[in-house]
Amino acid sequence: MLYFNSNKQQDLLVEEKLTILMCRISLDDEESKQLHILLSQPLNWSLLLEISQRAIILPLFFKHLSQEQFLKYVPKGVLTNLNTIYRNIALQNLRIQSQIKEILKSMQESNIPIILLKGAYLSNCLYDDIAIRPMGDIDILCQKSDMEKASEKIKEIGYKQFKFPQSSLHFTNSNHLIPFEKTNKLSIEIHDYIFSAKDKNFEVMNNIWESAVPKKIYGFPILSLSVEDEILHLSCHLYKHLSTYEKKFYWFCDIHEIIKQNKNQIDWDKLYYRVQNLYIDKQIGTIFYFMKDVWHSPIPENFLSKKDEKKEKNLAKEIFSNNINYFKYYLKIFNDVWSFKGLKTPIIYLLRCFFPDRSHLINRYEVKNNAINWILLLLIHPFIVIFRAFGRVITTIYYEQKNRFLSVFL
Repeated sequence: MLYFNSNKQQDLLVEEKLTILMCRISLDDEESKQLHILLSQPLNWSLLLEISQRAIILPLFFKHLSQEQFLKYVPKGVLTNLNTIYRNIALQNLRIQSQIKEILKSMQESNIPIILLKGAYLSNCLYDDIAIRPMGDIDILCQKSDMEKASEKIKEIGYKQFKFPQSSLHFTNSNHLIPFEKTNKLSIEIHDYIFSAKDKNFEVMNNIWESAVPKKIYGFPILSLSVEDEILHLSCHLYKHLSTYEKKFYWFCDIHEIIKQNKNQIDWDKLYYRVQNLYIDKQIGTIFYFMKDVWHSPIPENFLSKKDEKKEKNLAKEIFSNNINYFKYYLKIFNDVWSFKGLKTPIIYLLRCFFPDRSHLINRYEVKNNAINWILLLLIHPFIVIFRAFGRVITTIYYEQKNRFLSVFL
């Protein structure tokens, strides 16, 4: 198998190729051989570490580079720093495990069935090392009828919900409630849906619950998504964030490893049927073609099409771009806001963006909580929002035009 052999992959820097290659749990013989080849080339270790830190996969780097066969390539100081980060994330994830146990215990006491999503589930059931799958929050899926009950149980163990400018949309155009927060803890998001939030198909969600697989985590009985639904959920989640600006490479690793570790169990016909029912062929096609072409994930050829290749054509280079495409980001918000019937939700959303709660303004600008500061911020904040958005869009357009110019003349 040849790695990085297509035109779009050959344009990648050696450091970028290394990032892709090491963004997986284990390496087969061909991948190890390729890693030897890349590591033997002249490397900018500062750039490599910068890319991996931005992609949040430093623990995976340490896992691979600390193997005896690769030690000769790695500067000693680099390995020491990676080891420190690896240990810190391991300790952090141990604390998060205690937090997850508390949530599971609370839900079990009230007989509320839940499905752990993303990192909360994968770090325990997919990854073989507690340190290599970071977590930014804890996501749980509840049945729609249990949302209120689950919310109350989370509040009983000390979590609170805080409003923020976009909170008006979280009850109308999101898969989850406003996040639950607690000091020194990860935020908790309670979902009732795991695909596109615009057109919720709860008949499909009922099928997903029926297909859920009983599991035990930390001694607590839970349900997990079927492998097909897990793949679709993670792919849709990745697609959503790529269309804005977030690029956490362990999301690619999640998808690659689930497909790789379950390649003989995946019912591709069932998966295809689910894609058609949910009208998510655009999202899944783009992600699947990219995973097949760049990560070499074992996805059947007949599941892909030439249309998917066109959608994916610039993604290999874009995922390493340090420039946030704010034009796409604001366009997505605009589409979300104006997709509702009537004017009530868009008006509430805009009002909360320009005139958020007093506590939000005081905390955001880090000023003393008094009436004068609050009134001043109410007057100034709308102009700051407008000028910041305008500046971001102009910067995005500038960098896109600059890159287009360089690609033509260089």
